[in-house]
Amino acid sequence: KTFIPYIFTHKQIKEIFTVIDNWPKSNYNRYNSNDVYPVLFRLLYGCGLRISEALHLTIKNIDTQTGVILI
Repeated sequence: KTFIPYIFTHKQIKEIFTVIDNWPKSNYNRYNSNDVYPVLFRLLYGCGLRISEALHLTIKNIDTQTGVILI
């Protein structure tokens, strides 16, 4: 019961997304992080997903017609 959550300001959230959206490309990255990270962080922030929930999503879990994500 001693946990105190940190609440980001709107400015801080904007700065986080700006950094993620402008992350430099790396030739050593196995995944296309410049495409993946912006989507991942927006899922975490916008949908309230836990990191493990977001990382285990597959294409079949997302219905782009209805905007529903099956977790």
